Amino acid sequence: MPQALCLSTPSGPCQAGYFCAKGAVSPAPEDGLTGAPCPPGTFCRAYPLDLRPPLSQAMALLPPCVLSCSITQANTMSRWHLLRPPRADHALCMPDLPTKLLLTGFFCRHGAIVPNGSLEDGTSGPCPAGHFCPPGTVTPRPCPAGTYNSLASQGHCESCPEGGTYKPQRGGAQQSDCTPCEPGSYCLLPGLVAVSGPCSAGFHCTQAAAVPNPTDGITGDLCPPGHFCPKGSPKPTPCPPGSGKPFPDGPCSAGYYCPPGQTSATPTSFRCPRGFYCPEGSPQPRACENGTFQPQEAKGSCEPCPAGFYCEASGTGLTAGGPSLCLQGYFCPPGSHSATAHPCPRGTFGPRRGASAELDCELCPAGMFCSSEGLSQPSGLCHSAHYCTGGAVSPTPLKHKVEAPGLSGNDICPPGFFCPRGTGSPMPCLPGSYSSAPGLASEDQCQPCPPGHYCSNPGLSHVPEAELCDAGYICLGGSAVPSPSDGTHGYRCPPGFHCPSGAHSEQPCEPGTFSPLPGADTCLPCPGGTYCQNVATVEPTTCPKGHYCPGGTPSALPCPEGTLNLREGALSPKACQPCPAGRYCPGEGNGQTEGPCSAGYYCEGGASSPTPQRNSAFPLNGPCPRGHYCPQGTLYPVLCPMGTTRSSPGEHLTCTFPPPPSCGPLLLQNPSVSTVDTNSTTEASVCQGFWGSH
Repeated sequence: MPQALCLSTPSGPCQAGYFCAKGAVSPAPEDGLTGAPCPPGTFCRAYPLDLRPPLSQAMALLPPCVLSCSITQANTMSRWHLLRPPRADHALCMPDLPTKLLLTGFFCRHGAIVPNGSLEDGTSGPCPAGHFCPPGTVTPRPCPAGTYNSLASQGHCESCPEGGTYKPQRGGAQQSDCTPCEPGSYCLLPGLVAVSGPCSAGFHCTQAAAVPNPTDGITGDLCPPGHFCPKGSPKPTPCPPGSGKPFPDGPCSAGYYCPPGQTSATPTSFRCPRGFYCPEGSPQPRACENGTFQPQEAKGSCEPCPAGFYCEASGTGLTAGGPSLCLQGYFCPPGSHSATAHPCPRGTFGPRRGASAELDCELCPAGMFCSSEGLSQPSGLCHSAHYCTGGAVSPTPLKHKVEAPGLSGNDICPPGFFCPRGTGSPMPCLPGSYSSAPGLASEDQCQPCPPGHYCSNPGLSHVPEAELCDAGYICLGGSAVPSPSDGTHGYRCPPGFHCPSGAHSEQPCEPGTFSPLPGADTCLPCPGGTYCQNVATVEPTTCPKGHYCPGGTPSALPCPEGTLNLREGALSPKACQPCPAGRYCPGEGNGQTEGPCSAGYYCEGGASSPTPQRNSAFPLNGPCPRGHYCPQGTLYPVLCPMGTTRSSPGEHLTCTFPPPPSCGPLLLQNPSVSTVDTNSTTEASVCQGFWGSH
């Protein structure tokens, strides 16, 4: 098994025009195993030593050679570039491979070095004129029939121009290689390899005609008078001498057209085509005008376009297929010539095709607006704070009246109402609320009915329209009824208070009045025999003893001093009676006597003190007079017994006997009794005499 010395560097690049595959030992291998001449369609340069394929690509192609470079087969690993080893005990050898560049406009034969080399060696070069070279071309290809190529290095050929040319041969190098259409024929399309056909009868095609019936006077024309032009005529042929007539027999019939040289009024070859009309004496068909159509052949006039359709004329008779259905958003009255001639006006839309009149356009629906003409659907929803009953042209209409049954127009939301987005009709503020301003967008912008009032009707717009709440009730605000009792919008007037009509807060009853039940609109005066001392009195207080209470009094009136009232509920001062005899009633408001009058005083009635003094009202009250004695609680003075006396008035003293020597005219009935006990109610019967008064 041969051994080879492993090179540290390659010997050199592969020769240009060759490629080295595996183990090449020569710069120009021929064996087909280690290399070969560059194959057709590719080129092979001398491989630069500094341009090496990626390491991964080289590893995928070949196994690594061992570091000792022992070669097991001849001509296997002799021409390798030593690269960085993938492992410590291996070195990677890289072959020189052919290069294949896919260049457009060049060809590469066997052994090519570069794609655009000189044509002298015949191995590669730019594609010559009259040819084309797609990528990978080995031999330049001639341009196909109907095409040409006037430039080198091209990957495709140009078509012969439209308008009267064709080219039956391959390999055209100039546009002039495209042959003008021959006389008597026409060439309709570009890139033709043969003429399209013969010129139409009645016409002559001079040269390079692009249509079968030319009328430009250059490529051809109508057959002139005194001549005839059969199909495929290159030029007009004069009529033979003596064969012509000085005048035509008559005009061509309606529905037919007669080019020069016709022998019949109804030439079968010249029936008026669909989409055209041919009145009597027509030399050629006339396209149906705007708003008309003709679906049949051999007609002398066009029919008006029917309602709901449009007929758009074309010089080539494209309306031959019939009328077109009117578009959405438009209407087409009879004779319409355009799809967009009659748009649905603003404020309307046309959802369906085939509308024939403006009445077929639908009014913009409630809550929406149609801002432009020719709409197939509404533009959108009307904005909040506005309403659109129908036919609106703006999302924010103002005083837009619509002349249509049942429509009130479109406008800003009126007072008393609110209009959310897309409102078709204003929505009233609910009972219990109102709105005095226009342009409300939502219900929460409605204001609650003012306190003291109620708003029972929806859509209230002015506060004066709100009525006063019922007497006996409080309306706090937002009430929908005159007598609210839910506690939120109002309640019944509580006891002790009064609530007049339209009250928003209860009023307490004044002293002297009361209100015993809920729902009072006025307070009642306290009845006689009772008094109402405090504000907001619910129940009157019974007049106490020693007092009297006339009706409507805020407090009990006391009986004056010296009087008393033993009963409750007195109505007037007549209930106050003089203090009873023998007793006294001090101060005012006595419901009972204080006690008996003091000894030494007598109380006949109306006494205000235990030691009363005589006055004009009660002249019989006072201190006990001389010669008398007054026990405690006595009603009137008691005369001293006979033989006794009391000289000091008002004192609590007993009657005594005067001294004997000086008794004077004292008459003693019983000298054995010396004194009388004035505290005793029993008269001393032993006193037989007394001194007279002095």
